[in-house]
Amino acid sequence: HYLTEDMERELLSWLNCMQRNREAKDIIECLIDLGCRVNELLNLEKRFVDFDNNQINFNDRKNDNAVAVPMTNRVKSILRRYYREVKDFDKLFTLNYPELNAIWQKARTDLGYADKKFYTLHLCRHTCASRLVQRGCQLLLVKDWLGHEDIKTTMIYAHLAPKALHSIVGVLND
Repeated sequence: HYLTEDMERELLSWLNCMQRNREAKDIIECLIDLGCRVNELLNLEKRFVDFDNNQINFNDRKNDNAVAVPMTNRVKSILRRYYREVKDFDKLFTLNYPELNAIWQKARTDLGYADKKFYTLHLCRHTCASRLVQRGCQLLLVKDWLGHEDIKTTMIYAHLAPKALHSIVGVLND
């Protein structure tokens, strides 16, 4: 499961209407674009954001494999606002997991997804992976982007690229 573009717009619109949820909206947009785990983003310190190289260095990953993930324009724009306000060893965001999850659960209920088990914060990570695959990115690159230790984990997204083989048939036709 992943957020469709309509579902994302609906969620972000809901968060936008709830003024106190501005930081939650920013975090969720970053999660969708970065594909990192929620705690990786919530624990992100200023010193690991590298605007010069347009990347975020995630050093404390689940499998202990550090990865530098490029920032989308949306992520750069969001992080710049928080970056200016904190010191090098400070976390960029002030929300913690229980606070963010409480906001997510309220959105989940208000948007009519209360009975959908898949509609969790981790859905943002699945959304990023799904979009990368749907837009033609190689599975090995998606694996590295997400920080998966084993390609088998990334393969759960392979069905989202049914036309991938069609992209290479020209090599044999030439």
